[in-house]
Amino acid sequence: MSKQTDGEVLEGKLKKRPFLVLGCIFFLYLPFYFYQIQQPLLDTYSFRQTQTATIARNFYRHGIDFFKTELDIFGPGEEKYFVLEFPFYQAVVAVLYRIFGLHPLWGRVLSVVMGYLGAVFLFLLVRLISEDLHLAWASIFIYLGIPINLHFNRTFIMDPMVVALIIIFLYCFARSILSGKLTFWLAGLVAASLSFVHKGVYGPFFLLPVVFLCLAHRREKKNCWLALMSLALPLAVLFRWYLHTAGVNLATGHGDHTLGDQAYRIWNFGLWKDRFSWKMWQPRLINLYPEFITPVTIIPTAVGLFSLHQIKNSRFFLMLLVASAVYFLTIFRLQDCHYYQLVITPIAAILCGHGLLKITRLFPDGKKKGWFLVAFNFVFLITSLPLAYRYRKFQPEVLEIAGQVRNLTRSDEAVIFCFPEYDWNSQYVYYADRKGIALASADLTPGRLRSLRRKGFGLLVLLDWQKYFQQNGKQPFLKNLELQVEKPAYRIYRLKNG
Repeated sequence: MSKQTDGEVLEGKLKKRPFLVLGCIFFLYLPFYFYQIQQPLLDTYSFRQTQTATIARNFYRHGIDFFKTELDIFGPGEEKYFVLEFPFYQAVVAVLYRIFGLHPLWGRVLSVVMGYLGAVFLFLLVRLISEDLHLAWASIFIYLGIPINLHFNRTFIMDPMVVALIIIFLYCFARSILSGKLTFWLAGLVAASLSFVHKGVYGPFFLLPVVFLCLAHRREKKNCWLALMSLALPLAVLFRWYLHTAGVNLATGHGDHTLGDQAYRIWNFGLWKDRFSWKMWQPRLINLYPEFITPVTIIPTAVGLFSLHQIKNSRFFLMLLVASAVYFLTIFRLQDCHYYQLVITPIAAILCGHGLLKITRLFPDGKKKGWFLVAFNFVFLITSLPLAYRYRKFQPEVLEIAGQVRNLTRSDEAVIFCFPEYDWNSQYVYYADRKGIALASADLTPGRLRSLRRKGFGLLVLLDWQKYFQQNGKQPFLKNLELQVEKPAYRIYRLKNG
């Protein structure tokens, strides 16, 4: 027998303890996921973060109601009830608030946990399907370091939880099909149903690899056809949830946020011509490079893509790639927002990890191969970090305005926020901790102000007031209001009775 080298002995020990390497990877990334984790929810997509945080805070204060979520940007009346996604994420945050105290930090921490949970199940999935431990390790290292993962898996949004649920149902379904264990199939149905009602635009696309596995094993597994038919259950749950949300939103005056509204459908899916418009593609390609595929990973990803067929059970990963591409092109309009691309990072990580391992074969010497991997991982990490943290920062006036509003109002007094163009951004009402309403400057009229005053609104915050005057002229009715604060970026008026 040939004598094993020290490297081979170490590799053998690591293969017996696969989660040891996984734990080391997790520990390496932990400081970067907790970087500035206590900062206000104004670092990126503040409208989405503060909207989610508002629902969680209302759950904490008024009790958890999965079927009727309450936002503060639609005023104090029935219109405050607005439902889109199943609020399981917000409910978990509300429970954390009750345990550790009311602080948005816990929403961010939950996202980190979900990002790591998704990575664990991606590791299990890759190892299960490819039977390649090295590919599983490489995929997870890339997955956690992709800039949009590194950034959004530490923000106060539910998307990291949705991605984790999708990867969980992929693993559970695959494990059940390959082993015949019913418990994994039931777990997959639960995870799939939860992921669908959270974000109906995500999960259904990723049933494609599951359907492929069912069909590929239909002869050797007796219950594959039954299992295949049962996939209709998560879709039925999604359909029932949609009917519920549509009913609530129509009843509370938010019918423009149901699929029955044409503008809402276009906002989500776009038009056919959008897919053939270079102008529409430009911002989406900018999102894909360098924050999704980085300058360091582009070559390994290309190598992995063209050698995908060499992975064991490669057709499963091909179906995952196809599902990701179909998702991207179907929900094309929304891809302008970076976080909608979180769901396609798993296949990108797998392709890059596979390509990286292919490239290491150019180094037959074990030491050179090891040094190459260390150098690649180091360069990948130091280039991903600036890309992850380069997202635009919002104006500090948000916290300043919120502080002024709190000082000038009672806790039960509602506030009008007037923007040059309509924007139902929750960042102002969240930090002011007041019920409010957003108005476009064109809708700011004496009659509207009188109506809102009768409904309990006591303050008007005029944002970009100089731009407002340029667009609308010096509106004489503002002289009848009591000017409380004037700053270059905003004015605050007290509404008068009458």
